[in-house]
Formats: sequence, C-alpha cells, structure tokens
Amino acid sequence: MRKSLLLTMLLVAMLFAACGPAPVPSATATLQATASASPTKKPTHGPTRTRRPTRTPKPTKTPKPTKTSKPTTTTTPKPTKTPKPKAFRGCFRPAGQKGPTAPFKLEAMTNQRVEVFINGTSRNGNYTVYCAEVVRQGVPKILTLMWGDYTYRVQVGSQTMFGSFFINDEDKATMRIFAKRVAIGPFP
Repeated sequence: MRKSLLLTMLLVAMLFAACGPAPVPSATATLQATASASPTKKPTHGPTRTRRPTRTPKPTKTPKPTKTSKPTTTTTPKPTKTPKPKAFRGCFRPAGQKGPTAPFKLEAMTNQRVEVFINGTSRNGNYTVYCAEVVRQGVPKILTLMWGDYTYRVQVGSQTMFGSFFINDEDKATMRIFAKRVAIGPFP
C-alpha cells in the first residue's frame, strides 16, 4: 500500500510540474541591439498644417518642327531566277539497314515515258523504303529492296496504275510495265 501511495504521489507531482507556466524566452542579441538603438523619447510633431494651393506653371514655348530630309530614291530589286527543283530519283532508305535484300528489276515494254513509285516497309516493320525511277524501253533499272511489303504507282503517259507486291526470297523479281498493265513475276 505504501508503494502504491508513493507512486500515486509521484505521478501527481509530475502532472502539476508539467502544467506549470511556460518559460519566458530570453532576449536575443538582435532584439537587444535594436532596443538600445531606438530613441528613448518619442519625437513630437508640430500642429497639423493645411495644404496651400500650388501655383499653376507658366506655359512653355513649343519647339518649332525641324525640316525633314527628302527621301532618297531606291532602286527596285531585280527578280532572281527561281531554281527548278528536280524530282527525286532513286531509292531512299535508312542508313544501316539490316536484314535480307533481293534485286528487283524494272522493265518498260512501251516506248512511252514510264515513272515508277514504290513505297514499302521491311518485314519486321523497322524500315521504310521509298523509290522513284524513270524507266525507258530497253534500259532496265535494278533496285535492291529489303524483304517486305510494297505498294507501287506506275504512270505510263497520262494513265496511272496501282498495285502491291511482297518480297520474301532472294530471287530476282521483275516488274514489266506495258502500256495498259503491269506484270510482276520471276521473269528472266
């Protein structure tokens, strides 16, 4: 019983000690220096004055305009000759392409002007290929294309033909272009 009474008294004393007044903070060096630098007497102000009206300033002389110089005559530029852009011819494919390729031959079987446009992607889809060629009769063009899926547009004179093909082996394929049709196959 003595122990429990002693323990209870100790807890009550700790409780009252915790509920005591908060300690007063001490003045810092900055606060003390500010307090010592301020004047001890408050400044006294005189009686409040009413505003006096100000004088209106006298008008000033406006400056006279200066003479402007006459514009000099300029020569009009002569038109320059506009360069005539040439259409892209050949194959555009990314550098460092990897993967199997195969030769692809273009033959014109007509004496009309033949333009061939080929667009495609490699089998894995990583590379795109764009080719544009002008083919003349008796002068075949051989392209090196990656294995993949391609679409073509052929213009013979004013006629346009469309189609598609794929390359999946190393044998040479040939596109023969006639006046009214296009044939793709393993021609000799």
